[in-house]
Amino acid sequence: MQQNQTTPVTGLHHFHKANANGDTLFSVREGVPLGDAFDHLTTLLAAAQAGAENIALCDDVERAPAAAWSVYHLLSFAIELTQSMHQGIGNHEQATRPGAGARTQNGGAA
Repeated sequence: MQQNQTTPVTGLHHFHKANANGDTLFSVREGVPLGDAFDHLTTLLAAAQAGAENIALCDDVERAPAAAWSVYHLLSFAIELTQSMHQGIGNHEQATRPGAGARTQNGGAA
């Protein structure tokens, strides 16, 4: 995919190992504008914060572990999205560096 050189976008980022072979279950798509990715990152963090608050106020010990795991997974997704965004910023900086010229997806000259 040709990167838009004027707007930073997410980089392709696979995560969450699904088995011992290292297959990944989830990924962040390449090419999503960072503004949109930030909106989703904010949503993930807000949901995790609300979940943590619910756990803190929870008097039902039976439900607390499940709620804690949901917060854990929301935060894991937020971390992986952040890594994809960081990768996208690096790709954007590399592509817009003076003398970078047109690049293909794998970084070679077009």
